Amino acid sequence: MGSCSESPENLLLGQDMVPQLYRKGTLYLEKERLKQEKRDEKRLNKERKLEQRRLELEIAKELKKPNEDMCLADQKPLPELPRIPGLVLSGSTFSDCLMVVQFLRNFGKVLGFDVNLEVPSLSVLQEGLLNIGDSMGEVQDLLVRLLSAAICDPGLVTGYKAKTILGDHLLNVGINRDNVSEILQIFMEGHCGQTELTESLKTKAFQAHPPAQKASVLAFLINELACSKSVISEIDKNIDYMSNLRRDKWMVEGKLRTKGRTPYWALCFRLRIIHAKKTGKRDISGGGDIGEEQHSLGTPTPGRKRRRKGGDSDYDDDDDDYSDDQADEDDEDEEDKDDKKGKKADICEDEVGGFYYLSTSYG
Repeated sequence: MGSCSESPENLLLGQDMVPQLYRKGTLYLEKERLKQEKRDEKRLNKERKLEQRRLELEIAKELKKPNEDMCLADQKPLPELPRIPGLVLSGSTFSDCLMVVQFLRNFGKVLGFDVNLEVPSLSVLQEGLLNIGDSMGEVQDLLVRLLSAAICDPGLVTGYKAKTILGDHLLNVGINRDNVSEILQIFMEGHCGQTELTESLKTKAFQAHPPAQKASVLAFLINELACSKSVISEIDKNIDYMSNLRRDKWMVEGKLRTKGRTPYWALCFRLRIIHAKKTGKRDISGGGDIGEEQHSLGTPTPGRKRRRKGGDSDYDDDDDDYSDDQADEDDEDEEDKDDKKGKKADICEDEVGGFYYLSTSYG
């Protein structure tokens, strides 16, 4: 008898196992295909999220860039502004007058002016430049005050012999309406040198010049006074005051933002506990409970009991595949929940007065 001969019973048994093996192979291929589809879907989701994040960063970066007025999409025609009633001065002359009035309203108190009484209005200043009525005297008084303040601070150019025809130094001369033109000519010559206006002041008084030149003289004195120590000190004080207000605003906003919200360390501890309950494992950093530790270390899971009991059966491979699928699904659920938790917990890091704090927000 040949040893390779098979009995009919063995042949029938082999024919019965062919559909079973084919079914197992088909299930295995289907599971592998599903796993590959899940991996591809995860990879595509990650790439989609990264692309969306990159686009958001680019959009935020573009929004922060300043746009030119001519590049705006919603351009509107400029309104037609009517001319100021009663204005007869040219544009440059009126701009000088406007600068003088605004400077005196902002820093007149520092220079010793009574802002409510001694600072002329635009109409009075225009009438004074045109030598109309009593406004001419107010403009001369304004010129005397500005010139006196400019001679004291910032003063004259170093090395320039600032003396009158009688030999008196400008700091020792009392300035009034009568000698203001002479003092002005010496002061401007020391700063600007020989110009047409300084040569004209040698022969003509200040009020005899045209309105444009008189307004330019007032603007020149204002520019000199802007460099004085008192005005610079006032600007520094205002800058410090605004910085303190801005810092107080940040502190108040930080307190309002963190009021009634969970601290960052408490949120991390809570997430570790949730993760330990989810996986059934003890957290290395100490986030797990004692009962969960005993459950994970002492008592076996039903899946382990089932594999231990059926270790010799023909369905061991199916159980192993089922456990692998369950592990993959658990990992996917954990990743999805971690993403949701990351969306719910926005950790904000702000700087308040040189210190950093962390706050959490939900929703």
